[in-house]
Amino acid sequence: MNVRSRSKQTLAAAMAHHRAGRLNDAERLYQLVCDTDPKNARAFHLLGVVAHQLRRPDAASLVGRAVLLDPDFAEAHNDRGVILAANGLFEDALSCFERGVALNPGYLEARNNLGRGLRSIGRFDEALTQFELVLKTTPASPVAHFNLASVFELIGRKPDAEKHYRSAIALRCDFIDAYIHLASLLQGADRLPEALAHAERAVTLRPDSAGARNNLGNILGTMGRRDDAIAQYETALTIDPGSFMALYNCGVALRGETRIAEARAHFARALALKPDFLEAELALCMAELPALYEDESDIAERREAYAGRLARLCTDVESASAPVALADAIGSHQPFYLPYQGCNDRELQSLYGSLVCKVMAAKYKMPAFPKPPGPHEAIRLGIVSGFFRQHSNWKIPVKGWLKMLDRDRFHVSAGRRASRSDFSRNRDGQGVGAIGGPTARGRSMLFLGTPCHQRISDHRLLYQQRSHGTRWCHGSLFRTAHPASEPLDLLRTCRRAVDLDRSGTAGSAPGCCGLLVLSVVAKVSAAI
Repeated sequence: MNVRSRSKQTLAAAMAHHRAGRLNDAERLYQLVCDTDPKNARAFHLLGVVAHQLRRPDAASLVGRAVLLDPDFAEAHNDRGVILAANGLFEDALSCFERGVALNPGYLEARNNLGRGLRSIGRFDEALTQFELVLKTTPASPVAHFNLASVFELIGRKPDAEKHYRSAIALRCDFIDAYIHLASLLQGADRLPEALAHAERAVTLRPDSAGARNNLGNILGTMGRRDDAIAQYETALTIDPGSFMALYNCGVALRGETRIAEARAHFARALALKPDFLEAELALCMAELPALYEDESDIAERREAYAGRLARLCTDVESASAPVALADAIGSHQPFYLPYQGCNDRELQSLYGSLVCKVMAAKYKMPAFPKPPGPHEAIRLGIVSGFFRQHSNWKIPVKGWLKMLDRDRFHVSAGRRASRSDFSRNRDGQGVGAIGGPTARGRSMLFLGTPCHQRISDHRLLYQQRSHGTRWCHGSLFRTAHPASEPLDLLRTCRRAVDLDRSGTAGSAPGCCGLLVLSVVAKVSAAI
């Protein structure tokens, strides 16, 4: 028997071991073929595949050797791409998938992988094209429908995404990933009963799936069933103690139940598992601020811990490649309880405000601003708040602004985002009469002192909104929409009007209190 015949026989034995899952035996025989027949591209290809399955570091180079021996080996190009993608080398992986498709346009596995690779680096239109071609060829493939739905969801075509997720489920009734994604999609559309049904179906199909449990917990939490949500997260963590997302989500739910110390521990574990998990780092920072304290020494300890974590978070965001990842989390994690410590928060709030501005500026484009006021023109000031009513936030900052601002220097417009229409007067008598105009409704914004047909173009916009999590708002903070390089200082409140000059800098009366009930951004740059 010649060398080629022996190699063929050994290769067949190796493949039999490989199919049976005996990877070490398969590797040994593949290596034997490569040693005795060093030009056997198929042997190097399969040796690389089994090396990848065994987590060997030389897997990509072994398959690369196969490609060098046979440049037209489409399967080797595809598998090398899979290995490169698994190591985070997506651009290199894409070129492999593209080569595989070019060599064999009907090679659907390579085309699917090309679509997934394009999707992973944000080239959604190109990914959509690849997945549509796959679906056209295999209209009865549940995976083809699922892949197409995933891209539709990412580009905001939610009805199309829902249609294809449902098609995937209809074609394969045990398609757990399709149930999970459909449940998440419906949750985002606020169709919670439907979302819950699909999430529960996923758990029924795979009760040992940490991902399915985590997803179900998210929906239960959104429905206000936090105890049930915590139970699902804890089950997910029993299944997979390394699930940093379940740790994070469980922490959020525990914080909602005011179990702050437990929440803090969960956020810390999530961050330890994934050190670049900025959302967990932000949540951990804010979890240093409980609602109640044992004694004054506890306040000092927690304040010092918060200051340290905030400084580290600012440093990490500064060096992060994608600080925009924090944008949606800002509204869910705020230093709401910091003012209750009764200390001067100016420095801490200024640092927090700078952090928020950096994150938001990374996500949102700079809007078009009105021209600054002229030498004798009143400053147009817009105040948007949910607290034009009997509330501590009305009593402390908002009422003072409306009552004390010099109307010769300021033209004040006020608006409230709310579904109520009867908010223009409260027991203090402040409302339409104090502002000087009718109440007008414009979309979801109610404006005081501004006719509904008049476009608001304020020099300054103070936007006050209380955080209810990212389902209701993104970035609950005071913001100023002024293009000047000077930031607006909103830290202090006092009994007389804040002295806001035309350069965009605000000062405050000496000796005034540095305590605000809301989480207030002390220095808000014009970037937002």
